[in-house]
Amino acid sequence: CKICEDNSEEHPIWQLRALDSKRNVEEGRIEYNHVILDAYGFPVFYAPAISHADPSIKKTSGFLSPKFKNNSILGPTYSQPYYHVLSKSSDIILIPSITFNEGPIIAAKYRNTGQTCVCANRIYVHQDVYEQFSEGFVKEAGKLQTGQGFDPLADQGPLIDEAALAKVEEHVADAKNHGGEVILGGHPHELGGLFYEPTVIKNANDEMLVSYEETFGPVAPLFSFSTEEEVIERANNTPFGLASYFYTRDLAKSWRVSEQLEYGIVGLNTGIISTEMAPFGGVKESGMGREGSKYGIDDYLEIKYISLAGIEE
Repeated sequence: CKICEDNSEEHPIWQLRALDSKRNVEEGRIEYNHVILDAYGFPVFYAPAISHADPSIKKTSGFLSPKFKNNSILGPTYSQPYYHVLSKSSDIILIPSITFNEGPIIAAKYRNTGQTCVCANRIYVHQDVYEQFSEGFVKEAGKLQTGQGFDPLADQGPLIDEAALAKVEEHVADAKNHGGEVILGGHPHELGGLFYEPTVIKNANDEMLVSYEETFGPVAPLFSFSTEEEVIERANNTPFGLASYFYTRDLAKSWRVSEQLEYGIVGLNTGIISTEMAPFGGVKESGMGREGSKYGIDDYLEIKYISLAGIEE
């Protein structure tokens, strides 16, 4: 099996894996097809390697590398189907008819310190239950333990790099400047380095950066809404559309709202949505294609149209 591997400078463990792959190639245990090595000796995924690869390669899969965000780099010969996910803005919507269990919502926001592609970026809470939910959510978020990855008690780890930390700090400062109230966290963690406190912001509004930029960190802005039509319009007012979460006990409303949300994935009363048995992917600028389930094989297949005529009886 021919393999091309993309090296991310932001993932040191992956670099060790890439170095091991390089050694395997040099010692003849595995074989690569069109692998380019970067300045550090790691394999790099390079567009011409795909366009001129063996014709048996039907699809490449993964996250679109920053190297390829300029289409001129890809050129007209980049013809292989490519499943990718760009940025996104995931939402949580809560309405009054639900008995709140903050656990799944905490998971949807804070898993991996808010650094997954399906972590919620905006949390919309109906005005009738806004104060009640805010109080319970802060209580649960305040139980999260921050620490390094080898600490068995840690729920939250560090941000990935200094740029990520700077973005979180920028979003929190901007929220406060636009009338937001930080009711939990809001500062770099006492551990120092890239650690940041789990943060909750009340009175979030659509003028804040957190409403239209992906924070990708442990910051939960709580937005208030009054009607179903309003919150659907606000949730869909984004060029992204990977994942959303909707909480209700009203069966009719669950289907109605889920169908109107412009997202590739809707978690209904759950904060854990990923499974290999379901199609994973987004709409709008959050990517194309799907992985997982029977639909994940579609990009490996080609449709043939046969027009038949002239059959004698």
